[in-house]
Amino acid sequence: MAHIHEPPRAPAGLLEAHPAHLHIDILPRGQGSGLGRRLITTLVDALRARGVPGLHLGVGSGNPGAFAFYLAMGFHEEHRAPWGSTMTMDLRA
Repeated sequence: MAHIHEPPRAPAGLLEAHPAHLHIDILPRGQGSGLGRRLITTLVDALRARGVPGLHLGVGSGNPGAFAFYLAMGFHEEHRAPWGSTMTMDLRA
């Protein structure tokens, strides 16, 4: 609940290069169906069309499957912390 009412702030340097933020939750019955890949691809295409330079997200340390998925989608680990990782995608390419 604390994250909802007082979300952590992203470092300014991160937001300059990666101003867009992604948060995605897919129920277990929808995981592995390609839905997440399609959602992210649709978002990335729309952001690129609008000239957004980058995208960032956070993934918890207890979710190695999601971490691997984001790597496969083209994200890079920007920062690791006890809670998990901040991952980024450069949309300029």
